[in-house]
This record gives sequence, C-alpha cells and structure tokens, in this order.
Amino acid sequence: MDKIYYTTSYKYRVSRTFSVELFDCPWIPTAAWDENNRISMPFAYLKKVGNDVRLTLEKYYGWDGATWALDSKNFRRGSACHDALLELIGLGKLSANPWKLWTDNFLIKLCDQDGMWWPRRRWVYRAVRMLGDPKGSKKRKEYCAP
Repeated sequence: MDKIYYTTSYKYRVSRTFSVELFDCPWIPTAAWDENNRISMPFAYLKKVGNDVRLTLEKYYGWDGATWALDSKNFRRGSACHDALLELIGLGKLSANPWKLWTDNFLIKLCDQDGMWWPRRRWVYRAVRMLGDPKGSKKRKEYCAP
C-alpha cells in the first residue's frame, strides 16, 4: 500500500516558479555548487549565472509567511525568499556567517521594494535579528507537493 504524504504546516505555497537576483550577496565557495551551477533543496535553489546568483522558488514551495510580524502583501515576497535562504543555511548549504546577516538585510530590501513603510521595516529587521535562529532554519521533516 502506498503512503500518503501531506502537510498542514504551510500558510502559503508558490503557485508559479519565481526567481529573484541576489544582489551583492556573500561569496559562495566553488565546492558548494553542483555540476549545474546550483545549490539545491526541494522546491528551491540558487543558480549561478555568470557573475550573478539567482534564488528560484519552484511551484509548491511552501512557507509560513511573517513569523514575528503582521502578515501582509508587502511582506510575502520577502518572507518567502528569507525562509528559503534560511533553510539553505540550516541545511548547511550556505554558511551562517555571513549569510544570516545578509539574508536579514535582503528581506528588508525586498520589503522596501514592495512598499513597506520604513517604521515597520525597522521593526521587522529588529525582530529577525533578535528572534531569528542565527544558524538558519531547521531541516523540514518533509517536502511534498500537494
């Protein structure tokens, strides 16, 4: 008999593949990249394209939205990218130092681009710096598409 796998732990799921450039990101050692110039986990990966690095969230990537703040439209893109990067850190695919600090700053840049008011961005930044795990997110127990 086949098992059924499901989850109730995600508030949001990506419905179409999405990519964003990681501007001015920390250096990643050559050994971290696979033969396709990727650093992967299920439903998300980093890809090196020339001198640029792009984060791609594939269809069905799930995340919980804003963990320590009011969830809103101007937080969705930032929180999805932030969660994916923290998972890569937690899985040991990116080093916590300097990636955790860079990831927290990247979240704020995305929220700024998406129109979040500056006092709220400031509060969000303080929350992720003080309350976020400095070693990234723990491994997920399961990855599955609906």
